[in-house]
Amino acid sequence: MHTLIMMAWAMAESLFDVYLLLKGESIPIFKTRNTWITDIKGLSTTITNEIIYEAKNKAKNAAELVIDYTENKAEEFLEKAGIAISDYIDSKIDLLVDKAFASIENPFKEGKYSAENIFNDLEASLNVKVEGEVGDIMSEISSKIQTLLLEQMKSVENSTIGDYVPVTIQGIDYTDFLEVYKNKNLKEAIAELTAMLAEGKELFGYSVEETSKKVNSMIFNTIQEAKKKVKNNIKAGIENYRENLVNKFKETFQKVAEKGKEEVNKFIDSIGNTNDSEVMKTNLKGSFLSMKYADYLRLFLLFTEKEVKMRRIADLIQVNMRTISRDKTFKMSECSTYMRIESSVSIKYLFATKPFIPKEFRTEDGKRIKFDVILYKGY
Repeated sequence: MHTLIMMAWAMAESLFDVYLLLKGESIPIFKTRNTWITDIKGLSTTITNEIIYEAKNKAKNAAELVIDYTENKAEEFLEKAGIAISDYIDSKIDLLVDKAFASIENPFKEGKYSAENIFNDLEASLNVKVEGEVGDIMSEISSKIQTLLLEQMKSVENSTIGDYVPVTIQGIDYTDFLEVYKNKNLKEAIAELTAMLAEGKELFGYSVEETSKKVNSMIFNTIQEAKKKVKNNIKAGIENYRENLVNKFKETFQKVAEKGKEEVNKFIDSIGNTNDSEVMKTNLKGSFLSMKYADYLRLFLLFTEKEVKMRRIADLIQVNMRTISRDKTFKMSECSTYMRIESSVSIKYLFATKPFIPKEFRTEDGKRIKFDVILYKGY
């Protein structure tokens, strides 16, 4: 259910993104909390003019956070960079905590993600190639997160179900089950309940289906509340490091900016971008960039085979012809198509050929040979 909600939410966000792209708006390449448009309520809401207007305003506000460091707007860039870097680190913490909870959420799942793998991903994802204090701080953040996560997960495993009761329960009310299990160890209780569900047992007079709904609701709400607290505690624990990182980034960037755009690009690329991790790849630079429809189209075309591109162009011609001619039965396959290509080309004289070239084939200044070619191609 968690995965389905994430997929639905991503689809809703994509619908708004595509709509705004077609309206000429820019959309960030990498989504952060400041550039995300839709909220959870939008999952079941019909797209209306009011919602579109609100989404468009959010997109414009997000666009103001997009960083263009190519126009020498150093001060503006530095302020926005702080937001992007904070979001970047927060996204790593969120992913890290989700991985750490895998063994609690799925106690009987084989091939669970080990702590060693988790921290290897963290180290790779926060990888910094640039030397100096920025790299040192990022390394300190990585070590601090690792220490805090171990402490927080140990605390979770020693806590009870009752320690993580949300203010608002999402889904089925499970308060009667909570009364029975609230003082039981969280990890052991989830393992016990998961085993009972697998065996199809009935609890407290409820049917198998009702038992399943209540137990799953209790597990889901407990896990989500525990994750939220762990994430918040870790983020609070590295706040000083985060502020130090942003300040040092600004200081270093100002020095790098004096050397030109190329050095700025290298500096940005050196932070948080790595190919070493197959699990937690997130491009920090993507937080700084946004593209319009034409930009995305060029990107997609770059990775598309020639034959596929030709077929899509033919489809587009067919759609346009049906619209213009108002003939819905029009088919490209039933038509002969021709192109007229006209080109004018000039080149320098080859060796000592100038005396032998007729005047009509020379440019006006007489320094080059010119050719006018008309070509017809059809199918």
